Amino acid sequence: MLGRRDDWLPGRAEPLRHSAYEFTDSQGLGDWFEARIDVHWRVHVEGREPYEFSEIRRAPFWTMKHARHGRRFYHLRRRASHGLLREVGVPCRVHPQKPDKIDIDWSRAYDEHQPAWERLDAHAKAYSKRAEGPLGKLLSPLEYGGLPKLSAEEQAQVDREVAERIEREERLPPEQQAQVDENEWIAAEGQEARRLHKEGRRANAKVTALERPAPGSLVWTISLEVEGIGPVEHRQAMNEKWAAILPPGTQTAVMIDPGDASRLTLG
Repeated sequence: MLGRRDDWLPGRAEPLRHSAYEFTDSQGLGDWFEARIDVHWRVHVEGREPYEFSEIRRAPFWTMKHARHGRRFYHLRRRASHGLLREVGVPCRVHPQKPDKIDIDWSRAYDEHQPAWERLDAHAKAYSKRAEGPLGKLLSPLEYGGLPKLSAEEQAQVDREVAERIEREERLPPEQQAQVDENEWIAAEGQEARRLHKEGRRANAKVTALERPAPGSLVWTISLEVEGIGPVEHRQAMNEKWAAILPPGTQTAVMIDPGDASRLTLG
């Protein structure tokens, strides 16, 4: 609920760019109840020109891609969410004198996101069955179990869109096909990083070298000296802003898989 703010203006906020993440403080303690979101909003209020601003704020865990939290932190989802979507946005109310102060109805936003997530899952299921051969046909019913059945017209539309996607990918030159593969790698590594932040062992590390990505790539190579392990070369998808705070000599934390020290992520 948004509370009694009768003079606030109804609006809608569109996340032009955002990054949702689990919060860990300087003592290594996490927030068990909420995530954090670093977001640049475009806000639409009827009768006014759209405007933009950036902020970091608390947000439900479901705003993180691949999260299995539902409407509340204690609700679990059978399938991971696709996180906060720009094309859906969030309903909000805007302070009449302070336009960068918005009150978001996260509960309603969750309800509005669910149909969009289900359509994305339907796409992923159809793509897996078409593009990944016999293994995709075998595993997709398990991975997407419980997905609501689409109408014949909706399923036909999904199948057409998936066929067009596969056709486009097959026409890509080799370097762009590699980019598609990299995007899939980044998504898989993101899931692994979330697992390590929950299950991993925290250790200190020193950045000894930082290698920029190849043109068109987001994946940096970081050389680390990890406490109790030694030299490690780690690949991490990062933007320029993140990389700028990790020059050689920087002390940072890493999360290490307790059962496999070769698996780690930046803390």
